[in-house]
Amino acid sequence: MESVALLRHANLFFGSNSGPLNLAAASQTEAFGLFGNTPVLTYSNYIHAVVPEGGPSADGMGRILPTDVLDAIAPYLDLRKQP
Repeated sequence: MESVALLRHANLFFGSNSGPLNLAAASQTEAFGLFGNTPVLTYSNYIHAVVPEGGPSADGMGRILPTDVLDAIAPYLDLRKQP
């Protein structure tokens, strides 16, 4: 419950394709998922995929660069959720 409450109040979330990513999206928090070796989730407008060049593959997580993540989240860094 505490995790969901924190995610609900967060301005954004980023991490691997995981439970917290899905909880963030369900909480209407912009969620940036690292989809290096898994198919991209498309069920929510709050999930933004960060994928390696060429798409997900067995070595995909190692090919996602920190700059890829920063480029994806940069437009959202100054946005604030309304309480």
